[in-house]
Amino acid sequence: MKITSIFLLLILFLALFSNCSETEKSGLNDFTISDTSEITKIIFQGKQTSVLSKKQSQWFVNEHYKAYEKSIERLMQVLSQADVKGKIPAEETDSALKKMNESKVSMQIFVGDKLLKTWITGYFDAKYNATVVQLDSQTEPYLVYLPGVTKELRPLLTDNPMYWMTAYIFDYEYFELKNISLKYPNAPEKSFFLDIKTDTAFLVSDSKNEGTNLRAVGRYLSYFKGIRFDSLISKDKIDISFPAEILTVTDDSGKKTELKTFYRMTKDTIPDKHKIFATINDTTAVIVKRCELDLLLKSKSYFTVNK
Repeated sequence: MKITSIFLLLILFLALFSNCSETEKSGLNDFTISDTSEITKIIFQGKQTSVLSKKQSQWFVNEHYKAYEKSIERLMQVLSQADVKGKIPAEETDSALKKMNESKVSMQIFVGDKLLKTWITGYFDAKYNATVVQLDSQTEPYLVYLPGVTKELRPLLTDNPMYWMTAYIFDYEYFELKNISLKYPNAPEKSFFLDIKTDTAFLVSDSKNEGTNLRAVGRYLSYFKGIRFDSLISKDKIDISFPAEILTVTDDSGKKTELKTFYRMTKDTIPDKHKIFATINDTTAVIVKRCELDLLLKSKSYFTVNK
């Protein structure tokens, strides 16, 4: 009889332990996504906003910028392989939720127009060596980590657009360019419009191509590969009334990108020689290293002088 009672108690204990274990892990399937290839859009919202959208197989950031592949790969790894250590203990839940609210970043995950789930990422808890995360459908936060990679998920789930994007203004091969216009509002004699054909190119003012230096054109077109900006800024930091240069590039698909540059004044109220302000298509304001643009900001004479 004693043996039977002990056996029954053992079965009951194992059942309770198993149930507890399943309860602690119950959030796992809610957090992870088995097939991340179905995801079409992810919106990060915190102090900043980053919208990742997939067009065919290419991811874009805030519609205009190609996403950095390694950042996307790591994000998909988190969404498919994240593991749950357990719940925050009940006695710590209120303080954990309060701390989460101070720096939380929400991540909405879409398949088509359907909202699949929303992560709310809080803070890294050194005590439990995991990141405090909650689903909007849950009332309690969980301790989540990426096995074999990292316990700190916040850097991988950031609302900062710069983390997600390649930050290219122009990234063209020479044969992808259709025409280029560069205007100098304060020096119109330096302005030019370059029309690019399959096997030649010419300044519009020189349609017979009698004075256009094709070698100079070839060099110039090669400079439009990998042109990046440094950082995004608020547009209200720039006086957009007086652009220094207006560079408009049209590619062979008809896509047009207009870059306007503006002086960035130092504390001594003199133009910064190293960095400038710029707007892209009048919507995005950025800081650019001057050396990134030096080779692009040529004058008309560059194409007419024998170089």
